[in-house]
Amino acid sequence: MEEKLYFKFNETLSQEDYIAFAKASPAYKMIIIVYAVLIAFLGIFIAITTKGDPYYAIVYFPLIIMLIVVLLLYPKSLGKNLYKNALALYGPATLSSEIAFCEDYIYDTDANGYRRYSYDRIKKVVERKNYYFLMISKTAGIVIKKDSITYGEGDFVSFINSKKVK
Repeated sequence: MEEKLYFKFNETLSQEDYIAFAKASPAYKMIIIVYAVLIAFLGIFIAITTKGDPYYAIVYFPLIIMLIVVLLLYPKSLGKNLYKNALALYGPATLSSEIAFCEDYIYDTDANGYRRYSYDRIKKVVERKNYYFLMISKTAGIVIKKDSITYGEGDFVSFINSKKVK
């Protein structure tokens, strides 16, 4: 890795980090939209078909509650599964890594070696209070914990956006 280094992060990801990633993923946002539309249509259907009969409202109300509960629990469940799969596939050593942002590539180095990503693979940068998520697809990305920075100055998101445009 002889390229100029701009930013470097040393981090260890936890189950909570994977849950945060699940919440930030575009796939989860699509699920929210689908569930919201489903709940709205179900509500309209109930209003039209029951004609004020409380029996039908009692039957459909638990279904709406179930849809809302599933929606709220989904990111936690997905995050736990992502974490469990990462441990099973790569082992606990891969949860600690050094991510270096150089001139032409991103290097993600862990106990199993390194992966190199070109900036043009980044489809979207999602910024949250404690994270940057560099989305490679709707369900895959690189998790960067903001407090894990060990090298670099300036606006990280602007840097990434300038690199992925090239």
